[in-house]
Amino acid sequence: MLSTPDALIPDRGSSILYIVGGKYTPYWEYNREKPFMKTVRRFGATALIIAMIAGCMTGGPGHSVAPEDTIARQLDNWREAMANKDIDAIMAFFSDNFEHDGLRDKSGARMFIAEAIELGYLDGLNITLDDARIKADGDVGSVYPVVLTGSFGSLSMELIVGRFNGAWLLTGLDAPGL
Repeated sequence: MLSTPDALIPDRGSSILYIVGGKYTPYWEYNREKPFMKTVRRFGATALIIAMIAGCMTGGPGHSVAPEDTIARQLDNWREAMANKDIDAIMAFFSDNFEHDGLRDKSGARMFIAEAIELGYLDGLNITLDDARIKADGDVGSVYPVVLTGSFGSLSMELIVGRFNGAWLLTGLDAPGL
């Protein structure tokens, strides 16, 4: 850490001399960057450049990510929201066009999930996507099997998804017994 100069003395040239600890120190010596800080700055700049390059390679303009990969990321986020029992985060994955025979629409699904959380059905919930096959064709896709295991038993279902404004959202599901 740099020490504070005791005094500033104008030099005959255009530079300034600092008096630090009774010694005259030229400006360029006093403000010399420490080797550790140089390393930190270089590392930071390198990390920023790598992040920019990685961003361009994975999804920047001109590069498209496969719909199946995008859906898989959405499923991971949905699984995390379910584990956290965060109803708002869970419902963020539902399209306003969601339809289901038993649940009716998005608001019916919200009530069902809120009740399941309240009754403890999501406690210890395990969502298995290991064998799930993700298919996408245009703006429509499906994921099967999605297996939910918890205090209620086990449920295997197919999720129907659609792309809306670039985001893949749940539009329906097929789950015998639900």
